[in-house]
Amino acid sequence: PSSRNLLVSRACRGTTPIPNRLLSIIQTQKKEHSSLRSSYGFNQSNMSGGCTGGGACNLYSARQLSSVQQDNGENTSFNSTECVGNDTSGNESPLPLSSGKIDSSTSFLCIPCLRFYDGNTNAVGFAIDSSPRGVIVVGAAVFVSTSLIRLAEYAAGCATEIPEGETEIPECTNRVYGMRPSSLITTIQLIVSVIVAILMPLVGAIIDHTKYRKTVGQSSAFVITVSVFTQIFISQSNWFFMVLLQVVVAVTYCVHANVTFAYLPELTKAKDKMLRYYGSFTVAQFGSTLLFLALMVVLTTLLQITDDVLNSARLSQMVVFIVCLVFFGYSWIMLFEDRPASQTVPEGSSLLTAGFKKIFATTCEIRKKYPAIKWTLVGVALSEPAVGTFMSIAITFLNVQLQFTPTENGTAILILLTASIPGSMISTWVTKKN
Repeated sequence: PSSRNLLVSRACRGTTPIPNRLLSIIQTQKKEHSSLRSSYGFNQSNMSGGCTGGGACNLYSARQLSSVQQDNGENTSFNSTECVGNDTSGNESPLPLSSGKIDSSTSFLCIPCLRFYDGNTNAVGFAIDSSPRGVIVVGAAVFVSTSLIRLAEYAAGCATEIPEGETEIPECTNRVYGMRPSSLITTIQLIVSVIVAILMPLVGAIIDHTKYRKTVGQSSAFVITVSVFTQIFISQSNWFFMVLLQVVVAVTYCVHANVTFAYLPELTKAKDKMLRYYGSFTVAQFGSTLLFLALMVVLTTLLQITDDVLNSARLSQMVVFIVCLVFFGYSWIMLFEDRPASQTVPEGSSLLTAGFKKIFATTCEIRKKYPAIKWTLVGVALSEPAVGTFMSIAITFLNVQLQFTPTENGTAILILLTASIPGSMISTWVTKKN
């Protein structure tokens, strides 16, 4: 055992020949003892190598090791890049990349998914987590927001039907809780934006300076799922509570996204793999959104509730709840790994202040040394809010001015998202041409 540990551990440091006899022993024993799969990092799909915890680094938690290669039929070598973790001397090394190990908890996961992500379960978890994130946003924006506007109009005593002798519903100037119903969605977004701006540095500090990244991800997924389930019971009597719950969902969603994207740079250091991974994540989120909207248009039509804002919202949240329960549950219980703190809290700072101080220091450094990054961030700061508010303003306009039904709102957003596919291709062409 010590010889095997030494050889596999040395393999993490560079290219070390491994005799075929030793490899055959490992392959034979792993059939009898499934635990050897985690001990040596071998998997059935690509026979990728790893290293033991007692050796040079955490097991298969190093940077992605290449597949085992045959060398003239006499030995097998592990071609690895720099190994990270804790070395034999006990010195602390950089934070390891995601392990991507495959064990019994992921044995029933689709093999194509594992192969596409090179057996990296964190990458598979990221992809699976992308689906509910897209569905949550559209379900809240299109169907729940529509019902909240209508319920606010009822509560304010506004006309909801075209009066006799008129051709359209008169504009509602009444107020409820100090605001017009037409201002409800934009007010929610304003409150959420302020809370998120204050809260995100603290969330970032927890991600960087503690070992509770996965715990925060699991907790935020749980809160979102429970909140979505509660929204199934939306009614005229509890509409304002649902408004407050909408704020909770939006804030928790931002926390969850922050935690999830913290895993992204640790998935791989290979640029081609990162591009492939991230492209698939975008497809998963975008595709899930399109499928959800198409499904809702079909279901509301079949159930003949296209004009029923309450039942449309309830149906929407039922679907969203099922998606969250299955996808969040599997990705955060079975796939995402616990991660250690990537850095210690700086001297003179606390967990509450570390994030704010880091943002200030980074801002000063970018302003002085990196003008290109500075102007890029200025552009992002101006463009992202415009894009972010488009959905809420569009939904308000479609509901208040055009009097769209929930199904018509869903169809409009479905057309918008579908048209963005050729739009993105055209924008890429224009950018390269210029």
